[in-house]
Amino acid sequence: FFYYYYWNRHNDNGMPATMGPMEFGVVRNNVYKLAVTNIKRLGHPRITPNDPDPVTPDTPDEKGDVYLTVSCQVLPWTVRVNNIEF
Repeated sequence: FFYYYYWNRHNDNGMPATMGPMEFGVVRNNVYKLAVTNIKRLGHPRITPNDPDPVTPDTPDEKGDVYLTVSCQVLPWTVRVNNIEF
């Protein structure tokens, strides 16, 4: 098993070394369509002590070495009217 971390950028603050408020937030009432378009190397192993590249709180949020290329599309809002009769 391998695991991959994906940081969903919601609000880019333009500063690679500093994580801004809600920069990588998932916002409620949005539908995100994610597609993996390229796998560059194997992900993180299931057993954490065996991880050669562990992610820690001190790891920069925007490193240049990537495991995956992902396209992200935020789907448009759709208003649905539900007529419920009791």
